[in-house]
Amino acid sequence: DTITVKTLDALILGLPFIANTHETRNTQAGQIVAEAKKSGKITEREAVALMEEAVSGNFKELLQTGKLGVLACVRNLVRMVTNKVDNETINLVVNLLTNGEVIRKSLVHPMQLDIAFEMLQADYGSNSTARTFMVALQKGFELAIPNLNMSGRVCVMVDVSGSMGTKINRENAKGTFKTTAAEKAFLVAAVIAKASNADLLLFD
Repeated sequence: DTITVKTLDALILGLPFIANTHETRNTQAGQIVAEAKKSGKITEREAVALMEEAVSGNFKELLQTGKLGVLACVRNLVRMVTNKVDNETINLVVNLLTNGEVIRKSLVHPMQLDIAFEMLQADYGSNSTARTFMVALQKGFELAIPNLNMSGRVCVMVDVSGSMGTKINRENAKGTFKTTAAEKAFLVAAVIAKASNADLLLFD
């Protein structure tokens, strides 16, 4: 038999509600929780806990059903960390990011994984979940190198002038990443060289 309940009640009871993407699910959950808090049905602390549980559950279900792609997963790693996803969700993320076949089919660029690594390292480097994701991202990075699919003769030129020793600024955020422009340039060069057997030249 089918029982109809209010969305807030379903959320509190841990029941799924219909939505096709993580953005829709999490937006809906946020709106519901905000309205419940505003009306006095739940406290601030209950709202935070409920939102964390809802977001975690949404990501878990989408990962279990294969509806969360690699890039969408990578873009939401910080959100998963801040919403304290459970161990099962963590394992699902790790399995996705270290699955060579899935990584190659996704055509994700290695540097997209590296950016996610940098974000986690900069803001959540001491968080155990973030560190687990970072290890998975490093493995996924290696698996994604063939996705570059370069052809012909390639030459990579890397700037090694003094200014390249500057830390990389974070777009739309305060502070810098922990790596320098030179370190990142060499990483990109190494990835291209490995993918295409390219020549490497340094200049200043």
